[in-house]
Amino acid sequence: ITSDVAEVFSFADQDVVLDIIIKDCLSYLSKQHPTEIKLTTTNKLVEVFTQYRGLAVQNNLMPTELVFPDSLKTLIAYISSFQKSKIFKTSIPNNPKIYDYYELNSLPLDKMLLKLYPRIIGLHNLDEKDCLYDDVSGYFNLPINSRAASKDLEYGGAYFIFNGEKLYLWIHNAVNPLLLNDLLGVEKLEELAYFKNDLPELNTHVSLQARNLVEYYKNLLGFENLTFQLVRVGIDGSEFEIGDQLVEDRAIDK
Repeated sequence: ITSDVAEVFSFADQDVVLDIIIKDCLSYLSKQHPTEIKLTTTNKLVEVFTQYRGLAVQNNLMPTELVFPDSLKTLIAYISSFQKSKIFKTSIPNNPKIYDYYELNSLPLDKMLLKLYPRIIGLHNLDEKDCLYDDVSGYFNLPINSRAASKDLEYGGAYFIFNGEKLYLWIHNAVNPLLLNDLLGVEKLEELAYFKNDLPELNTHVSLQARNLVEYYKNLLGFENLTFQLVRVGIDGSEFEIGDQLVEDRAIDK
């Protein structure tokens, strides 16, 4: 129990706050135009941060200065992604919109978070200790996520992209042949079959890291098995699916 309002914001559970905002907005989908609902989510964000500024922050700030509580620092990114959901798009038919609506309404919170902001892990720049279990604590050393934006997918990179339902292995066509060999046992992208969907057990460090990461995601969400879809830039038609995962790109909001 505390009388300090700032403490209330400090211990706010962002995931729960996000879930409440989204579920509340979805309940009005049959009553309001999608544009109004998007505006409502923006207004809810403004209200949260206005209350924080007014109640918990010193008044010596500039009027135009934005201040966010640490506990809600990525809330804007998730809300922005929600506003780009299929249910708000005018360029697609109704069936995908309905499916998207029921997914957002029924998915467990951990899967909904991944749907709204997929995890993107670069396999070409992993630290030596990434994707390994700590000898002392036993915790899994999860790598830092890349931002879900096309400009952050590096030239020559290789990434796992996971949205809670599907795992993609995205490989740039200029990827280092040494990485390909250590990760997949080939030296050219063309040597991989399109239907390749699992990692070979190679005696290399990056192979172990990648396999551990797949196993971590599998256990995290309780999958019996988790395979990936191969996406080779400039080769595979599935490349267009990656655009939906890059939720920070402005072009997705159509």
